[in-house]
Amino acid sequence: MVGMTTRTNETAPWKPQGGETAWQEWMYRLVICPEGEAAERIRQLNGGRATEPLRAQLPSIPLIAFRGREAMEDTIIRWVQRVCRMQRRFPISLEKPERHPAGGWRMAVTDTDTLCGLSEKLSVIDDYIRACRMGPVHRETNHACRQEGTSGMSAMPDIPSTDKERPFTSFMAHSLVLTRQAYAGSTTEVVNLFAFLP
Repeated sequence: MVGMTTRTNETAPWKPQGGETAWQEWMYRLVICPEGEAAERIRQLNGGRATEPLRAQLPSIPLIAFRGREAMEDTIIRWVQRVCRMQRRFPISLEKPERHPAGGWRMAVTDTDTLCGLSEKLSVIDDYIRACRMGPVHRETNHACRQEGTSGMSAMPDIPSTDKERPFTSFMAHSLVLTRQAYAGSTTEVVNLFAFLP
């Protein structure tokens, strides 16, 4: 977990100094991770493996993805924290699992209004990321809980005909998670967790 520090100028663009030009770039994502019974059902879909955040494949609902450097993290954390301190917890329902073309599976979010609103509020970090010359910010529009590229998966669940119109699983979103990867398929590291209001 990365701690937060205080700087006098939060909006000034980051400028590389000395050896910082050689710092590694990371792929960052802001995601929501399933909790409670939903996490257990996902664990069962995942061949019985636990949904640990340090796994290379993290079951999650992505909201935003961008490239950045470690030197940018403190400023991004402060901006995201401000947004999450004004966001109340909210329920998320997921449709039945479907095979993903890239491997693994996905479960579409049934009601995306709150996720879209939260994603829009998080646009406060866009200018800073562009000022750091890290390119465009990708904002997810097709919200789903997914785990791509997994090598194996247990059998797809048998959904009774009477339950086909019901959500496959639901959970209360309590927090937003900032993760990073060095490259696609590498270990996912948790940088910070941002709690929502009760």
